[in-house]
Amino acid sequence: MPTRRLLEAALDLVLMGECALCAAHLQGRAALCAPCAVEVDSQTFPAAQRTQPDPAPSGFPACATAASGDAVRGLVTAWKDHGRTDLQPILTALLAQALSGVVDEADLTRARWRDGAILLVPAPISALARRRRGRAPMLDLARTVLTEDFALVDALVLTRVVADQSRLGWRERARNVGGSMGVRTAAVERICGADCVVVDDIVTTGATLTEASRALLEAGARTVQAATCIASVRKRLPESVRPTSVRP
Repeated sequence: MPTRRLLEAALDLVLMGECALCAAHLQGRAALCAPCAVEVDSQTFPAAQRTQPDPAPSGFPACATAASGDAVRGLVTAWKDHGRTDLQPILTALLAQALSGVVDEADLTRARWRDGAILLVPAPISALARRRRGRAPMLDLARTVLTEDFALVDALVLTRVVADQSRLGWRERARNVGGSMGVRTAAVERICGADCVVVDDIVTTGATLTEASRALLEAGARTVQAATCIASVRKRLPESVRPTSVRP
Protein backbone atom coordinates (compact mmCIF):
# COMPACT_ATOMS: atom_id res chain seq x y z
CA MET A 1 0.00 0.00 0.00
CA PRO A 2 1.49 3.38 -0.97
CA THR A 3 2.58 5.62 1.90
CA ARG A 4 -0.21 8.15 1.19
CA ARG A 5 -2.89 5.46 1.41
CA LEU A 6 -1.37 4.17 4.65
CA LEU A 7 -1.56 7.66 6.12
CA GLU A 8 -5.15 8.09 4.96
CA ALA A 9 -6.15 4.76 6.49
CA ALA A 10 -4.46 5.67 9.77
CA LEU A 11 -6.23 9.03 9.81
CA ASP A 12 -9.60 7.32 9.26
CA LEU A 13 -8.96 5.14 12.31
CA VAL A 14 -8.03 8.14 14.42
CA LEU A 15 -11.13 10.05 13.36
CA MET A 16 -13.50 7.10 13.78
CA GLY A 17 -15.87 7.84 16.61
CA GLU A 18 -19.41 7.40 17.82
CA CYS A 19 -22.58 9.31 17.17
CA ALA A 20 -23.18 11.56 20.17
CA LEU A 21 -26.79 10.36 20.42
CA CYS A 22 -27.05 6.71 19.36
CA ALA A 23 -23.39 5.62 19.63
CA ALA A 24 -23.34 4.35 16.03
CA HIS A 25 -19.80 4.05 14.68
CA LEU A 26 -18.76 6.95 12.48
CA GLN A 27 -15.83 7.65 10.23
CA GLY A 28 -14.57 11.14 9.59
CA ARG A 29 -15.29 14.28 11.54
CA ALA A 30 -19.07 13.99 11.89
CA ALA A 31 -20.49 14.17 15.42
CA LEU A 32 -23.87 12.65 14.48
CA CYS A 33 -24.99 9.83 12.23
CA ALA A 34 -27.35 10.78 9.40
CA PRO A 35 -30.61 9.65 11.10
CA CYS A 36 -29.76 11.49 14.34
CA ALA A 37 -28.80 14.62 12.40
CA VAL A 38 -32.20 14.53 10.70
CA GLU A 39 -33.91 14.11 14.08
CA VAL A 40 -32.06 17.09 15.54
CA ASP A 41 -32.94 19.17 12.50
CA SER A 42 -36.63 18.26 12.88
CA GLN A 43 -36.58 19.52 16.49
CA THR A 44 -34.95 22.85 15.60
CA PHE A 45 -37.37 25.71 15.03
CA PRO A 46 -37.21 27.62 11.71
CA ALA A 47 -36.87 30.82 13.75
CA ALA A 48 -36.43 31.66 17.41
CA GLN A 49 -39.47 30.92 19.55
CA ARG A 50 -40.71 32.46 22.79
CA THR A 51 -40.80 29.87 25.56
CA GLN A 52 -42.93 30.13 28.68
CA PRO A 53 -42.81 27.58 31.53
CA ASP A 54 -46.17 26.48 32.90
CA PRO A 55 -46.50 27.53 35.62
CA ALA A 56 -44.15 30.44 35.02
CA PRO A 57 -42.25 31.59 38.12
CA SER A 58 -42.95 35.13 39.23
CA GLY A 59 -40.30 37.33 37.62
CA PHE A 60 -39.48 34.93 34.78
CA PRO A 61 -37.82 37.01 32.03
CA ALA A 62 -38.89 37.05 28.40
CA CYS A 63 -37.04 34.10 26.90
CA ALA A 64 -36.35 32.92 23.36
CA THR A 65 -35.17 29.45 22.40
CA ALA A 66 -34.16 27.64 19.23
CA ALA A 67 -35.28 24.03 19.65
CA SER A 68 -37.23 21.53 21.72
CA GLY A 69 -37.09 17.74 21.89
CA ASP A 70 -35.30 14.75 23.34
CA ALA A 71 -32.67 14.56 20.59
CA VAL A 72 -31.54 18.16 21.08
CA ARG A 73 -31.60 17.71 24.85
CA GLY A 74 -29.33 14.71 24.35
CA LEU A 75 -26.91 16.91 22.42
CA VAL A 76 -26.70 19.33 25.32
CA THR A 77 -26.08 16.52 27.81
CA ALA A 78 -23.36 14.97 25.65
CA TRP A 79 -21.69 18.36 25.11
CA LYS A 80 -21.89 19.49 28.71
CA ASP A 81 -21.38 16.30 30.71
CA HIS A 82 -19.72 13.74 28.43
CA GLY A 83 -16.92 15.72 26.84
CA ARG A 84 -18.41 15.96 23.33
CA THR A 85 -16.90 19.32 22.55
CA ASP A 86 -17.28 18.49 18.84
CA LEU A 87 -20.97 19.33 19.28
CA GLN A 88 -20.22 22.94 20.16
CA PRO A 89 -20.78 24.29 16.61
CA ILE A 90 -24.34 22.93 16.71
CA LEU A 91 -25.00 24.52 20.10
CA THR A 92 -23.45 27.77 18.89
CA ALA A 93 -25.90 27.89 15.98
CA LEU A 94 -28.85 27.22 18.31
CA LEU A 95 -27.84 29.91 20.81
CA ALA A 96 -27.18 32.43 18.03
CA GLN A 97 -30.67 31.79 16.66
CA ALA A 98 -32.23 32.28 20.09
CA LEU A 99 -30.33 35.55 20.53
CA SER A 100 -31.63 36.83 17.22
CA GLY A 101 -35.16 36.29 18.54
CA VAL A 102 -34.44 38.19 21.75
CA VAL A 103 -33.07 41.20 19.90
CA ASP A 104 -35.87 41.22 17.32
CA GLU A 105 -38.63 41.06 19.92
CA ALA A 106 -37.10 43.63 22.26
CA ASP A 107 -36.50 46.02 19.34
CA LEU A 108 -33.23 47.02 20.97
CA THR A 109 -31.56 49.56 18.72
CA ARG A 110 -27.87 50.35 18.70
CA ALA A 111 -28.63 53.78 20.19
CA ARG A 112 -29.94 52.08 23.37
CA TRP A 113 -27.03 49.73 23.88
CA ARG A 114 -24.48 50.68 26.43
CA ASP A 115 -21.01 50.75 24.86
CA GLY A 116 -22.65 49.65 21.60
CA ALA A 117 -23.56 46.19 22.87
CA ILE A 118 -26.10 44.12 24.75
CA LEU A 119 -24.47 42.32 27.66
CA LEU A 120 -24.49 38.53 27.48
CA VAL A 121 -24.44 37.04 30.97
CA PRO A 122 -23.90 33.27 31.23
CA ALA A 123 -25.85 31.35 33.87
CA PRO A 124 -23.44 30.65 36.74
CA ILE A 125 -21.85 27.28 37.46
CA SER A 126 -20.91 25.86 40.84
CA ALA A 127 -17.24 25.40 41.71
CA LEU A 128 -17.86 21.65 42.06
CA ALA A 129 -19.41 21.36 38.59
CA ARG A 130 -16.61 23.42 37.09
CA ARG A 131 -13.98 21.14 38.61
CA ARG A 132 -15.84 18.02 37.48
CA ARG A 133 -16.19 19.22 33.89
CA GLY A 134 -12.87 21.02 33.74
CA ARG A 135 -14.54 24.06 32.22
CA ALA A 136 -17.55 26.39 32.40
CA PRO A 137 -19.62 25.22 29.41
CA MET A 138 -21.98 28.20 29.11
CA LEU A 139 -19.15 30.70 29.41
CA ASP A 140 -17.32 28.85 26.63
CA LEU A 141 -20.46 28.72 24.48
CA ALA A 142 -21.27 32.40 25.02
CA ARG A 143 -17.83 33.32 23.66
CA THR A 144 -18.67 31.62 20.36
CA VAL A 145 -21.74 33.80 19.67
CA LEU A 146 -20.13 37.17 20.28
CA THR A 147 -20.56 39.76 17.55
CA GLU A 148 -20.29 43.54 17.50
CA ASP A 149 -23.83 43.59 18.92
CA PHE A 150 -22.92 41.77 22.14
CA ALA A 151 -20.39 41.99 24.95
CA LEU A 152 -19.71 39.09 27.32
CA VAL A 153 -19.80 39.76 31.06
CA ASP A 154 -19.32 36.82 33.43
CA ALA A 155 -21.24 38.66 36.11
CA LEU A 156 -23.26 36.05 37.99
CA VAL A 157 -21.92 33.97 40.85
CA LEU A 158 -23.53 31.43 43.18
CA THR A 159 -23.56 32.74 46.72
CA ARG A 160 -24.47 29.42 48.35
CA VAL A 161 -24.45 25.73 47.54
CA VAL A 162 -27.34 24.49 45.39
CA ALA A 163 -28.38 20.91 44.65
CA ASP A 164 -28.33 19.24 41.22
CA GLN A 165 -31.53 20.39 39.52
CA SER A 166 -31.94 17.45 37.11
CA ARG A 167 -34.24 15.39 39.33
CA LEU A 168 -36.18 18.23 40.94
CA GLY A 169 -39.71 19.39 40.15
CA TRP A 170 -40.58 23.04 39.60
CA ARG A 171 -41.38 23.85 43.25
CA GLU A 172 -38.20 22.15 44.44
CA ARG A 173 -36.15 23.95 41.79
CA ALA A 174 -37.55 27.30 42.83
CA ARG A 175 -36.63 26.63 46.47
CA ASN A 176 -33.23 25.25 45.48
CA VAL A 177 -32.02 28.29 43.52
CA GLY A 178 -34.08 31.08 45.10
CA GLY A 179 -31.75 33.74 46.50
CA SER A 180 -28.68 31.78 45.41
CA MET A 181 -27.15 34.24 42.93
CA GLY A 182 -25.40 37.55 43.11
CA VAL A 183 -23.41 39.84 40.85
CA ARG A 184 -19.64 39.92 41.18
CA THR A 185 -18.44 43.17 42.74
CA ALA A 186 -16.17 43.79 39.77
CA ALA A 187 -19.14 43.54 37.37
CA VAL A 188 -21.67 45.77 39.17
CA GLU A 189 -20.62 48.97 37.38
CA ARG A 190 -20.89 47.24 34.00
CA ILE A 191 -24.32 45.77 34.77
CA CYS A 192 -25.84 48.98 36.16
CA GLY A 193 -28.07 50.59 33.53
CA ALA A 194 -27.35 47.91 30.91
CA ASP A 195 -29.62 45.73 28.79
CA CYS A 196 -28.73 42.14 29.69
CA VAL A 197 -29.46 38.74 28.20
CA VAL A 198 -28.94 35.70 30.41
CA VAL A 199 -27.77 32.75 28.30
CA ASP A 200 -28.23 29.13 29.34
CA ASP A 201 -28.37 25.76 27.64
CA ILE A 202 -31.87 24.63 28.67
CA VAL A 203 -34.98 26.21 30.14
CA THR A 204 -37.18 23.72 31.97
CA THR A 205 -39.07 25.17 34.92
CA GLY A 206 -37.56 28.66 34.60
CA ALA A 207 -36.16 28.74 38.14
CA THR A 208 -32.55 29.41 37.14
CA LEU A 209 -33.40 32.19 34.67
CA THR A 210 -35.78 33.80 37.16
CA GLU A 211 -33.12 33.89 39.86
CA ALA A 212 -30.51 35.21 37.43
CA SER A 213 -32.89 37.96 36.35
CA ARG A 214 -33.58 38.92 39.97
CA ALA A 215 -29.87 39.21 40.78
CA LEU A 216 -29.14 41.35 37.70
CA LEU A 217 -32.10 43.68 38.23
CA GLU A 218 -31.19 44.16 41.88
CA ALA A 219 -27.68 45.09 40.73
CA GLY A 220 -29.16 47.83 38.54
CA ALA A 221 -29.66 46.24 35.11
CA ARG A 222 -32.10 48.23 32.98
CA THR A 223 -33.66 45.18 31.32
CA VAL A 224 -33.10 41.44 31.54
CA GLN A 225 -34.13 38.85 28.98
CA ALA A 226 -32.97 35.31 28.34
CA ALA A 227 -31.88 33.06 25.49
CA THR A 228 -31.45 29.29 25.58
CA CYS A 229 -30.44 26.62 23.10
CA ILE A 230 -33.50 24.51 23.86
CA ALA A 231 -36.72 24.32 25.82
CA SER A 232 -36.97 20.96 27.55
CA VAL A 233 -40.39 19.30 27.74
CA ARG A 234 -40.43 16.95 30.72
CA LYS A 235 -43.43 14.69 30.18
CA ARG A 236 -43.36 13.29 33.70
CA LEU A 237 -44.16 16.74 35.04
CA PRO A 238 -47.43 18.58 34.41
CA GLU A 239 -45.45 21.83 34.18
CA SER A 240 -44.14 21.44 30.64
CA VAL A 241 -42.53 24.20 28.65
CA ARG A 242 -44.73 25.19 25.73
CA PRO A 243 -43.14 27.21 22.93
CA THR A 244 -45.17 29.86 21.16
CA SER A 245 -44.11 32.13 18.35
CA VAL A 246 -42.05 35.19 19.18
CA ARG A 247 -43.84 37.18 16.57
CA PRO A 248 -47.62 37.26 16.00
